[in-house]
Amino acid sequence: MQLLQKNSRDIVEHISQLIREKHFRDRNSLEKGVEEASKSFVFRLCFMTSFGITKRISNAIGYDKLKNSFDKALEAQPYNSVKLIDLAIKLSYSNIVSHIDIIEKYKDDMEKNKLSVVVLQNLVIDYMYMFDVDYKTRSRICSKLGISVQEQRKIDHISTIKRKK
Repeated sequence: MQLLQKNSRDIVEHISQLIREKHFRDRNSLEKGVEEASKSFVFRLCFMTSFGITKRISNAIGYDKLKNSFDKALEAQPYNSVKLIDLAIKLSYSNIVSHIDIIEKYKDDMEKNKLSVVVLQNLVIDYMYMFDVDYKTRSRICSKLGISVQEQRKIDHISTIKRKK
């Protein structure tokens, strides 16, 4: 991740160059969107990597008997990545209602880090996709995290088989 962070400008430039080489028509309108498309691609790549790693780690170490050990690790290293893994583990073993305050606190803590906020949003969306969440709780969480409630309703209707906690 540090490699991407330290070299993001070079990566964006390289991706921009690749896009320019592949598109020959309408160079003027293309130039305006190339840099934005490149930045968006790099961000999405970082998001998918971060989300995937967070879920993999939480599934690998997310055992309820390790709760005390992970609480100590979180206290010793309160980084966004550790907080996200902590939340993913908690959502795996208990109902989201008992973690609303933690979700809201983490959102406030991570406000300045867009990547962390997007991973947090997607952990919650993933949970709501897998488990039934009452309307009041769903609305509160979606409002706090800036998640579209209408999109969640669509997903809720599509997702007919839910796991039970």
